[in-house]
Amino acid sequence: MKRFNAASLSLQKVDIDLISAVKLYDSLVTFLLQLVESYPEDLEPAFVDEFVQFTDILVSDNNKTVSRMSELLKKDGCIMLSTFPNVAIALRI
Repeated sequence: MKRFNAASLSLQKVDIDLISAVKLYDSLVTFLLQLVESYPEDLEPAFVDEFVQFTDILVSDNNKTVSRMSELLKKDGCIMLSTFPNVAIALRI
């Protein structure tokens, strides 16, 4: 999670060049795919897209802890839990 947060912050910098941004993004996707490969019985390939979309929601939230992410998924009657089921599973792993 720390690796993903650090990369996310770097991608949000105004002065990042396109080549660096693409390399950083690709490395994050590779990391997420490795996670899926490590837990094939638990995580679906859709996890990669789910996590990228979920982190977009977290951009404005200063608290990016696992407990905060779990809290967000369960907020408002767990509406986000049905949208990001693989993210919820990954947070428990």
